[in-house]
Amino acid sequence: MLKRKPAPAVVSKAKGNTLLLERAFEASPSQLYRAYTEEELLREWWGPKGWTVAESRMELQPGGFWHYGLAAEDGSRKTWGKFVYRELQENERLVYEDYAADESGAVPEGQGLLVSLEFREEGGRTRLASRAEFVSSQALKRSLKLGVVEGMSQTWDRLAACLRRMDREKG
Repeated sequence: MLKRKPAPAVVSKAKGNTLLLERAFEASPSQLYRAYTEEELLREWWGPKGWTVAESRMELQPGGFWHYGLAAEDGSRKTWGKFVYRELQENERLVYEDYAADESGAVPEGQGLLVSLEFREEGGRTRLASRAEFVSSQALKRSLKLGVVEGMSQTWDRLAACLRRMDREKG
């Protein structure tokens, strides 16, 4: 029996105020979509290494949100974020505004980014393509310096582990 090559790491490209990230996953588009839209699954994998979703609340619908609190595993820090959903096309596409938030869910005006995710089946795998539009090229440059690509790579590693667990459980 032939083993598949492991999926490549995150491929990134930054231009202007836009960051494109892509990675192939050993999962169906529906599994990836579920992992992004079911609160309990998101809580399992969202965030880079060393962080866990400690609190969250979701209203999955256009205009709805996912408000979450990430906590450092050592207990030293906590940070809040919020997705505001714009478009939900089951198993195909997800569009949301991504904000740093406070504990109450308030977001600073004009500081979010628009994220478009596409789930494309390719030869038994699903290619996840993320397009993040920042408010300016300077905002993107700051995020790159802070390690956004590395953070998403770690987050997607955790997503891959969640997808493997989901696959084992389905039988």
